[in-house]
Amino acid sequence: MKTRNLIISIIAGWLFWAIVAFVIATNPLWLPPVFSKQKKEAAQKWLQKFEHDFVMTYKPWNEKNVPNPNILIEKIINLKKDPWGNPYWYEIRKSDKKGNIYIILYSSGPDEKPNTKDDIKKRIRY
Repeated sequence: MKTRNLIISIIAGWLFWAIVAFVIATNPLWLPPVFSKQKKEAAQKWLQKFEHDFVMTYKPWNEKNVPNPNILIEKIINLKKDPWGNPYWYEIRKSDKKGNIYIILYSSGPDEKPNTKDDIKKRIRY
């Protein structure tokens, strides 16, 4: 009887710690804030690099030679995921009276859900 109780106790303890480890591993809220901050900074740096690359690619061209920006953006974004493992996404907006077109790049941020207050955004004038 003692052996049986010991085995049950060991299994119950192992099961408890397995559940705790699973919850910690799958829940981003358990991450220390320093890791979240580092991931946010990494996403912001990548979006800044994308803006630089985008501007350097399109600046020398005149309007007749500019290809559809969707093609370039999709090629670059499909190569990279944000620090939370999700794809970057974007919108193209015509948003001012002068008719300027803006490309807005997004990372879903730490909560990994689009269109929430923690999204990381970068607006690029095209």
